[in-house]
Amino acid sequence: MNTGFPMKDTKPYRPERDGRDIDQLLHRMPIHRAPPDFFASVLAAVELHAARPWYHRPWLCWPVHWQALSFLAASALITAWFWGVGVGYEAVTSMPMFSAMRAWSSIFASTAWTVARALILAARNMPTIWLGTVACILGAAWISCLGLGTACWRLARANA
Repeated sequence: MNTGFPMKDTKPYRPERDGRDIDQLLHRMPIHRAPPDFFASVLAAVELHAARPWYHRPWLCWPVHWQALSFLAASALITAWFWGVGVGYEAVTSMPMFSAMRAWSSIFASTAWTVARALILAARNMPTIWLGTVACILGAAWISCLGLGTACWRLARANA
């Protein structure tokens, strides 16, 4: 595989020698100049970007009164949506929504407590080697998911 760098030998890395080699290689490379209209096109792009209307800019760059108005409008929409969901739920189930939420939260809390007690019981009665193995498997799965997610994000950003 040709990397473009002179591979004279496979001696260990020595900064003083390798630095000179890289310096010589860089001095041998041709100097690339920008096209004559490059500066003008960059300035035109900057002016075009600066001339955008305020509503095409990020929300934090909007005028403060428009930020406040849009925040109030979004809050009103979210409140209306939740109120509509609550009214619809009460109409279908004839049970107040907050009573249903309280019932679901108590079911969730009792389930979480049962699972926690089962995990504690298993941890007390399981050999240490098994706990270490399970911890390593879960850690490897977490790191794999993190790495895969990072790779997917970078691919998506590179293709955007």
